[in-house]
Order: sequence, then structure tokens, then C-alpha cells
Amino acid sequence: MNQGLQFIDCGLDYIYLQDGYSIVDTGYGPASVIKAPEDLHNAIAAHILGLNDLRGKEGRYLRSWLGQSEHSLALAIDLTASRVATWSRLPDEKIAAKTAAKLRSLALKKVPDRFKPLPISARGEASFSYGDGLWHRLESS
Repeated sequence: MNQGLQFIDCGLDYIYLQDGYSIVDTGYGPASVIKAPEDLHNAIAAHILGLNDLRGKEGRYLRSWLGQSEHSLALAIDLTASRVATWSRLPDEKIAAKTAAKLRSLALKKVPDRFKPLPISARGEASFSYGDGLWHRLESS
């Protein structure tokens, strides 16, 4: 189902947009314009929170989505800022289960109710579609 736009701007190499975007020419080359980007980021965060395990790249995404610095997030989930910083350097390293649980608990407070309950899913490509003014994660076939 990965025929859409690979949304690498979010820092996750497995997110695809099936629609809800347009490509425009700029003075610097083509650029994508995303409809309702805040809602898309909420949908991506909800998808991440439903993953069986979290890796550094998901931790980095959630930190950014929460609007937290490495230091402030570290304080909130009882880590050191340097440990949070490793998520950027080691994007494929699994985050310890206890730390992931604290991060999930913090992030779940910001996830809009329409994304709850969060479906638990295995790691893999995730495709999103825009319809009725909202982003939706498409079920894998």
C-alpha cells in the first residue's frame, strides 16, 4: 500500500500519505503541501503509541510532537538528557520498556480522543489518508 508520498519530513521512514497533499514548485524545487498538518502529526503519534515497542526514532518524534526539549522530556520521564539525545543518534535502538511506558503515558494525554483506543500494531509501513477534513490511518491489507 506504499504507493503514496513517503513522508520522510517527520523523521520516520515508514510513513506514507495516500492523499491529502499536493506538490508545488518553489524557487528551490518541488515541495509538498500537507493538508491539516497538526491533525496528521496527531494521527502519526497515535500510531506510534500503538506500536508493540518503541525505538529511538519514535522517541525523537514523540519528543518533538510534545514540544519538549531533550532536557525537559528527560525530567518528565526520569531519564538523563544525554539518554534522550541518544534517540537521535541511534534511531533503530529499542527504547527500554519502562522508559517507553513512561513516554507513552505522557504522550497519551495529548492524543485527541478520536484516536482512542489505540490499536496495537506490529512494526511496518503505515499509510494515512485524508478525508472529511481529518487524517486516518489505513488498515493494512
